[in-house]
Amino acid sequence: MPTATAKPRTRKPASVPAPTPAPDTLRLLAALHELYAATRERWYAGDLPDVAITVIPAGRRNALGWCSRDERWTNTANGASLRELNLAAEHLNRTPEEIAATVMHEAVHVWTQANGIMDTSRNGKYHNAKFRDAATAHGLTCEQMEGHGWARTGLTDEARAWLDALEYDREALTLARATEGRATRRQGSPFIVYTCQACGFKVRATSADPQEGDYADGLAHCGEAMRRQA
Repeated sequence: MPTATAKPRTRKPASVPAPTPAPDTLRLLAALHELYAATRERWYAGDLPDVAITVIPAGRRNALGWCSRDERWTNTANGASLRELNLAAEHLNRTPEEIAATVMHEAVHVWTQANGIMDTSRNGKYHNAKFRDAATAHGLTCEQMEGHGWARTGLTDEARAWLDALEYDREALTLARATEGRATRRQGSPFIVYTCQACGFKVRATSADPQEGDYADGLAHCGEAMRRQA
């Protein structure tokens, strides 16, 4: 008696999950790299080394950002080495313009180091006239800070106009690390400004992190306590 031949089973094609938005941290790092790359092309005519950008807690540092003097990162595939550019995670609760100014400040250090220019002393805290000259040649204003030399930088009018017209993921620059375990910035939370009465340095926090006295981490660049601005 003839038997029925079993039909071969056909496999259904695997369904591809719908793409999900990139995690906020990934978008943040990508936006910072966009800013750095744009800075290299506009202000250094491409003559600025690549870096590994990291976002880490400031710890005991009174700094918005810092970079390594040596090349601490190595690509194991091709042997390429990179300096490290760090941004303080707690101080990303600022405007995109202020964050961009920090990236540009650190880019100056990367450029001077790559060109053998000693632009700081006192373990990187004192910014000398060589830093001032390099900063003002690359889109930044530069003012003196007591005990820190020419460390206070900002965007020139030309740099501000360039940044306003630049197409990059500004919305990614809304993520900041909480201080002392408090909640990070929430969508739509109003900002609270903390100001150093000595040097004028400002930090913006949110209503999710109210401080009636000193700013959470205590000190501005100059070492003075920061107070909530009325």
